[in-house]
Formats: sequence, structure tokens, C-alpha cells
Amino acid sequence: MSVIDQDRYFAEMAQIAEALGADPIPSSRTKARQLFGAVRPQLRSDERTREVAHIPCLRNLRRACWPSPCR
Repeated sequence: MSVIDQDRYFAEMAQIAEALGADPIPSSRTKARQLFGAVRPQLRSDERTREVAHIPCLRNLRRACWPSPCR
């Protein structure tokens, strides 16, 4: 998917997220990366996290979103 298509996807999903009351809402690929960069230091990993991480359908998503494992 091109960067332009990715940004369009984020903009479309932002409209849905806003309607559902989500906050914060990244409206582009760049803003999503900035948001994840800002919240990443607040994330933690525990037994529940590891259990969810082993769900097969989420493995590819994890690799796509985070090139290196979260610690």
C-alpha cells in the first residue's frame, strides 16, 4: 500500500474513531507513528500481554507494527 493510500486509510478510520469517541486519533501514518512513539514508554508487558501476543492472528500484526519486540 502506498504512503498516500495509507494516509487516506488513516483519515477514513479517523472519522469512524471520532464518531465512536476515541481519543487520541491519528489521522495519518506519520501521526500514528508519533502517537505510538509517545505512548510506547508507558506500555508494559505482563502475563496477560504475553498471552494475547501468542494468539496466531496477532503475530503478523505485531511484526508489521513493531519491527523489534516490545520490551
